[in-house]
Amino acid sequence: MKSLITFIALFFVAIASANADVGQFYDTARVVNINVIPGQQQTVQDCSNSGNYQQQGQRNNTGGLIGGIAGALLGSQVGGGNGRIAAAAAGALVGGLTGDRMDNNQQNQGGNNGCTNRVVNTQNEYIVTFDYNGRQGTLRTNQIPGSTVRVLVSVTAMQ
Repeated sequence: MKSLITFIALFFVAIASANADVGQFYDTARVVNINVIPGQQQTVQDCSNSGNYQQQGQRNNTGGLIGGIAGALLGSQVGGGNGRIAAAAAGALVGGLTGDRMDNNQQNQGGNNGCTNRVVNTQNEYIVTFDYNGRQGTLRTNQIPGSTVRVLVSVTAMQ
């Protein structure tokens, strides 16, 4: 019984594979025309995490520190006594806020959160018109064809 089932299974596999290959073959067709579709320049944005940038939410304190010191030095030049101390404190506060704002705005805008733009040229494409036994067809490819192209021919018997 087992050998009969094996025989039937092999029989159906043989029929299926024979029918799959019947009536199809590869041949060559003559190229009669080629139209070029020129490639274009495209801007691609690369947002990998490998760049040197600040992620949103991270802040840099360098600008605030430098601004605060500069503001305190400038403020201490104004007035005398307690007025000089108050002017130095106000200068440190204003300088620190200004420096912080300038530093962090610059990095958030200029860094583009690690994304860089680059220009990429796309490949030319070709619309190839070919003739096979008096019948014309077209194909689109990104490779320059030769004088012939490979075609798959399918033959079906008609009754």
